[in-house]
Amino acid sequence: MAEGHANAIVKMFGLKSDSASDGSSSPSKPSSSKPKNSNKSKNKASGTIATIQRTLNSRYSLSISVDNLFGPQTKRALVKGLQTELNRQFNRGLTVDGIFGPKTRRACVTVRQGARGNITWILQAILHCKGTSPGAIDGIFGSKTRSAVRTFQRQNNLQVDGIAGPQTFQMLFK
Repeated sequence: MAEGHANAIVKMFGLKSDSASDGSSSPSKPSSSKPKNSNKSKNKASGTIATIQRTLNSRYSLSISVDNLFGPQTKRALVKGLQTELNRQFNRGLTVDGIFGPKTRRACVTVRQGARGNITWILQAILHCKGTSPGAIDGIFGSKTRSAVRTFQRQNNLQVDGIAGPQTFQMLFK
């Protein structure tokens, strides 16, 4: 009777049966031990923050959750990305720990309109996550990014010049 139930389950789920030569059979396990769509929902999250999270994971070999929520994990990943880029591009010798401390602040470079690259991308990503949209998060510091930096600076009582320097970065990662 149990064998009949097992065979019915195998047939119902379209699984292959591992029948032994002695006539007994047991259903085979699905090719994946996880049910379909069980863990994919995290990777199927949509939205700008989810795109930022996916990019951080692929660009910096991280494994943060892709949930389209800006929380401590995503903030830490953005700091790790910034630290990595400061080390790669400017040989800063920072520990890539995701903590925006005094060494990371001192290592920050000034980013202004016309800049392109991964540090600009990180700037745009953190601006978006903090609620100040820089337009497209494309690594190109254009007029919309400059406007977003100026808005953020104004909201945080910083010098409003549209240039992201150590003080602006510190406030963004506060």
